[in-house]
Amino acid sequence: MKNFLIWIVGISSVLILTVLVAGKTVNGDFVFESNITFDVNRILLWDIINDVDAYKKNKYGIVSIEKKAYQGDTLISWRENYNFGVSKDYDVIRRKDPEILILRVKNNFTGMVSVLNFELSEDETKTYLKVREESTLDNVLYRGIKVLPGKDSYINAQIKWIRVGLYNYLINK
Repeated sequence: MKNFLIWIVGISSVLILTVLVAGKTVNGDFVFESNITFDVNRILLWDIINDVDAYKKNKYGIVSIEKKAYQGDTLISWRENYNFGVSKDYDVIRRKDPEILILRVKNNFTGMVSVLNFELSEDETKTYLKVREESTLDNVLYRGIKVLPGKDSYINAQIKWIRVGLYNYLINK
């Protein structure tokens, strides 16, 4: 039993050290961009991206959404709440319907601050979405956790929930 505990402590120490070294060796500023093509019109995709009420069913793990501020009838600030007191605050920096949405996102657990830029364009049959993330993460431990599974995992999560929203729309229409 004693050898087993020593083995567990040793493996745990190596894992934590690996995460810290990974976090220490990379810069805390991240810039990622991804492009995706959809076979739907731009207005539909725009509506999915802007439907904050549907985020709870389209994004994984959201427990509740607090709407914080409006500009006229348009929501410009909200908070996504997750389990264990984790939350993310969203503020609209710029919105140009139906082409550009730029959000400032602060993760209140990790301290990561991001600017997410969603740009939509279209031709006769397709809609093109460009998602750009510019993030700053000063915490070395969380930076290591972000780096090890792939630095672009956050931007991939953005594209995933948009796809889930589109799927939910199409099966329920």
